[in-house]
This record gives sequence, C-alpha cells and structure tokens, in this order.
Amino acid sequence: MHDRETPKKEDADHPSEQDNASTPILEELDGLKMEWLPSYTRFLDDDLQHFAPGFSFEDVDAVIKKCANVRIAIIRGRLYSQKLSPVWETRDVYLLVGLLELLEVYGDRVPDVYLGFFMWDDPHSQCGYTARGSKAPLFSFSSNEHIGAVPFPDWSYWGWPEVYVQSWAAEQGIISASARQRQWADRHPVAMWKGNTQIFNGANGDRSPGDNRAGIVQCSREAPQLIRAQHIDWGQVRANPASHGLGWGSHAKACAHKFLIHAQGIGWSASLKYKLACQSAVLWPVSKDSHHDFFTRGLEPGVHFIPIDTSTRESTCKAMKNVVETALRNDTTARLIATAGSTYLKEHLSMAAVRRYMFEALKRYATLQSFKPSWSNGAAGRVGEALSQMPEVTRGTLRPYLLPMPTASG
Repeated sequence: MHDRETPKKEDADHPSEQDNASTPILEELDGLKMEWLPSYTRFLDDDLQHFAPGFSFEDVDAVIKKCANVRIAIIRGRLYSQKLSPVWETRDVYLLVGLLELLEVYGDRVPDVYLGFFMWDDPHSQCGYTARGSKAPLFSFSSNEHIGAVPFPDWSYWGWPEVYVQSWAAEQGIISASARQRQWADRHPVAMWKGNTQIFNGANGDRSPGDNRAGIVQCSREAPQLIRAQHIDWGQVRANPASHGLGWGSHAKACAHKFLIHAQGIGWSASLKYKLACQSAVLWPVSKDSHHDFFTRGLEPGVHFIPIDTSTRESTCKAMKNVVETALRNDTTARLIATAGSTYLKEHLSMAAVRRYMFEALKRYATLQSFKPSWSNGAAGRVGEALSQMPEVTRGTLRPYLLPMPTASG
C-alpha cells in the first residue's frame, strides 16, 4: 500500500510540483489570514511529541489493526477510506463529509496522509490505546492526558440527524438568535442539564451509568430550586421527538436558563459547544481524567466556564450546589463568564476555524510520516458518494450546500 507508484493517469488531474512552485502565496484562505490559528491548535505539538522523529507505514498499520474503525488516506487531493469495524450511527459518513469539505476549500494544500481513526468515545477503555504505548498516532473524537490520541472534530459539525441536530453552522446561528432574545435578567436562575444517564459502551458491549450524569439527576431531586435535570432516552426521542420537546433547533430552548451543566459521557460530550453558544454560564465538573475534544483545551476555567471541583471528598452534588449558590451571589461575574464563553466560540469555533485546525492537524501529522502514502486499487475506498449513504432527509434538507459533491472527491 505504501511506496507504490500512483497510476500515471492521476497526473493529468493535478498540478505538478513545478506548477505548484509558481502558485501565488495566499494571504487569506477560507476567510482567515493564513498565519492565523485557533488558540487550541497549539496543543497539537503536545499530542504528536511522542512520535518524533517519525513513524513508518508499519507503525500506522499496527495502530489501525489494533484500534481503528476506519482507515483514511488523502492522496493528491483525493480522499479514500475503508470501514474496518462498526461505528455508532453515521459518525463515519459525516466525518468523511467534513474531510471532503476540507479538500474543497484547501485543495492540494492538504498533504498526503495515511491514518487510522477511532470512532467510538474512549480509545483507551474501548481498545487499549495510549500514545506512550504506540509507535504512531491515532485520530479520535476524544482523548485525555493519559490517552494522548490526536483529537479531531466530531461528526456533529456536519450534522447528526439521528438526534435532530443540524450542522454546527446552522445550529450556532439558531442558538445565537435565541440567546439574543433572552436577556440575562429574564433567564431562569437555575442550572439545567438534559441528557442520557445510561451510557452505552458499544465497543465493549457494556452498559453503565455516566459517572457525573446520574449524580446530576439525583442532585436535582435534592435541590430542585438550584438544579434541574432530565434523563433522555434517545431511542424514544428518535421515535417521537416532539413528545420530548426535542427536534430540529431544540438546543436553542436551553438558553432560557442562566446556567447549563456540562457532563462527559464515556469520553467527551459533543454538546458543550451548544451550551456555550447560549450565552449561559456553563458549569463543568472537571478532573485530571476528564476527556477533551479538539477545542476544549483552549477554554480557561473561571474565564469561559465555571469549574466544579470533583477532586475533593465533598460529594459532587454538594460541590454543584455550592457552585450554583456562589454564582447566584455573583451574578455579574457569572454573566461575564457566560459572555466570554460564547465570544470564544465566535472567534475560535467558526467552521472556517474548525477547518483550519483540521488542516493543521493533518499537516503536522504528515511531517512525521517516514513513507509516501498511497492506496492500493484493490482496497475499498475512493470517497465520492458519501452523501448517497445518508438518509434522504439529510441529503435533501440538512446538507443542501454540499450537493453536488466537492470536486476534490472526484
């Protein structure tokens, strides 16, 4: 697969190195100055430091065989993929849409790469991956300091139709509009959380309660004047979303509260960005083992969100109640934190910023490859019809601006 000559007929479709040498240097791309990087991009060096000075194809293949659900290659602006094991819902399809979108914008600037992608929630508990115990990086939606996987934007940035979530660009616009209509003084002075307390670990086949989530629900029973929580059975929601007050644009309803609680599941939770966009103050139980996605390491506790310390002997519920009571007594500070969180998203989590991070992650990964990536003709995978795998409602309504497929996919 590696070091194999790419078929010559591909050469006519892409500029030669000599042509690239004469390409004008851009000062701006995707609406961003070329030198501008989202603040969280700086953590990529930490994620990749274990693999200097480089890794081989065999190293990548070993990681893929151990942990990857999908292997992915980008060869001269073309995207290839092969699903190796089941993934939850349409995570893989929407990630591929995101990569196609990246290629549409950045074109041949995206380097050739060959990598493995873990598409569940926790690469350590679900497949035993750690950066220190591997010779090549693994891409994942979720990581922490112990795991050391390279975090990459999850599928929800391009859509999550199974739970009635549109693309991040669409959701952010809807939520921001709702937030502007809800003055801080008029919001409910309570902390709200809504989600699934029974976390399904699909990779292991286990079903166990979320550590913090079940505690939040119990705490809402003990202190309903401060904390409100609601368990959601997503299976029932899919069957009848309206009966649960959910559906397209439902994230905006949460903006009626001054405080929104964020809690991780098996790994991270994709819901944090929707809560921050509400201009509500986010309360977040964090610990040294907390998972992060690609952007959350750029958030500062006490600046962009209100941390809940779970490292002491104090119960999570008592710590949560104390934080809410303190926030209510310091209403102006809480409002400033809420504003700072939403402002951070506008400045660092636009879709252009997300694509810039994706580009930087692949570029820095590529510098460590000690081989020339290629894709054998016998392997499944030229990605050119990703949208054809999606439900009709998704292709026709949710992602109309990606039809027809980006030319980079062929």
